[in-house]
Amino acid sequence: MIKFGAALYVWVRYRDHVSVHLLSAKTRVAPVKTISLLRLELCGAVLLADLWASIVPELPIPPPTSQFWTDSTIVLAWFNKPPCSWSTFVANLVSSMSKSTSGQSWSHVRSEDNPADLASRGVSTAELSSSSLWCHGPDWLRRDPEYWPTLNNELPDTQLEQRVQCQTTAPTLLDDVSERFSDYGRALRVTAYILRVATKRISTPSTVHLTNDELLSAERALIQTSSIIEHAT
Repeated sequence: MIKFGAALYVWVRYRDHVSVHLLSAKTRVAPVKTISLLRLELCGAVLLADLWASIVPELPIPPPTSQFWTDSTIVLAWFNKPPCSWSTFVANLVSSMSKSTSGQSWSHVRSEDNPADLASRGVSTAELSSSSLWCHGPDWLRRDPEYWPTLNNELPDTQLEQRVQCQTTAPTLLDDVSERFSDYGRALRVTAYILRVATKRISTPSTVHLTNDELLSAERALIQTSSIIEHAT
């Protein structure tokens, strides 16, 4: 059974002493459908954001300063760009993270210093209760924030889960006119009537004679359409 998890800690400084204690933790079973490791790591980050949003604002204290960590630089790279940059799955979760932890700081932590890994591995209750990493976080967390790990290197420029941009060209009615009529005058008049219907939103062309302006507009449209077709071929 594959799981992912998140752990939330409360950090308190009293004079020269710092204490860190586990406040809450949560695990989730991965979806039955096969899911990549990177997507699971993103799910873990979202779980942490949701856990923070459901607990911290309800604490009877002034809003505390919060710091978030994940052991995946790819997740941080996803989070560092607009959700629309990524596939639907990643975009939805990145958007959720942005809403829950808006204005908060995310950074990178080594996997061996990540308590949530213990939960995702499914260790026993006895092991968790005796684990300093689980109960109090990594050793550096019990020091001043200036000693906490930060992302020293730039985030990877990843293309994983990048949204695929597709562009298709569909033939238009004017393309069909330019191909069907070999007589330029007839093509010009048909195009003018088409433009009249399109611009005036009427169901059938009027019997009124075409004006010079309409014929000029039709000519420009035919020239433009011909240029596009020629360029495409």
